[in-house]
Amino acid sequence: MSAGIFDTLRGQFGEGILAEQSTRDEVPTLWVSREHVRTVLRYVKGDVERPYRMLYDLTAIDERARFHRQGQPPSDFTLVYHLLSYERNEDLRIKVPL
Repeated sequence: MSAGIFDTLRGQFGEGILAEQSTRDEVPTLWVSREHVRTVLRYVKGDVERPYRMLYDLTAIDERARFHRQGQPPSDFTLVYHLLSYERNEDLRIKVPL
C-alpha cells in the first residue's frame, strides 16, 4: 500500500525524505526535512496521482524527554501532518523534525 507513495516521494524529493517509520497503527509515515515540507505537502495535495487532499489532523510532539527514537531524526519538537486520499482510500503521515 505505502511503498508506491514512498517510492514516488523519494524519487521526487530525494534527500528531503529523511526516513520511513513503521507504526503500530500501520499508517504510512515519512520523516521530511523542514526545508522540503511545504513542497512535499503541496505535491501530495495536488500534483501526485490520486492526491491526498484532506488534512485530517495536524499536531506537534515535544520530543525533549523521549529516549526511544530508533531510526528517527533527532528533534526537540516534531510536527505531524496526517493526510487522507479519498481516491486511494489511504492515509499518509508526514513528520517534520524541528
